[in-house]
Amino acid sequence: MRRRLEEIPRGEVVFIDSNIFIYHFCGLSRECRRFLWRCASGELCGVTSTVILLEICHRLMCIEASQRVGARGDMVRFLRRNPQVVKGLEVYRGNIRRAISDMGLEVVGVWEGDVLRALEVQERYGLLTNDSLNVALMEREGIRSIATGDPDFEVVEGIKVWMPGDIRGTSSP
Repeated sequence: MRRRLEEIPRGEVVFIDSNIFIYHFCGLSRECRRFLWRCASGELCGVTSTVILLEICHRLMCIEASQRVGARGDMVRFLRRNPQVVKGLEVYRGNIRRAISDMGLEVVGVWEGDVLRALEVQERYGLLTNDSLNVALMEREGIRSIATGDPDFEVVEGIKVWMPGDIRGTSSP
């Protein structure tokens, strides 16, 4: 069942999907900014994973590079061929450091058993790989709520899906 981020009750433990961070850091959602502030203040217990942090790193790096050099198309190919551009990027690195140190989040690692469980989740619900891994990590940590811009999680039985109401359409920019 889908609910609004701003409706999450105080004290709730919430797994945070990558798009919430992307919407926040790109200035696309006030609700995401407010949600992450609630986590940082201790009002909510935010949990994410090392995989999510790497996904955010990659997306923010590509977004910053695209904005900086005005390149379009295959940013990964462009960045591979232009490592000097990667070396000069600073904004996304600062955002990731803040996400790790200032937001008061718990960051969980991934174990071999989580990957095997994610395959079972994927087979049952048809979720993509990282989404299935998120569900497996939530199960392992006993978390029943997820903050996400991705409605695909609504098919998973037993979890509450909290979504920003000020983002429409796709699950990521």
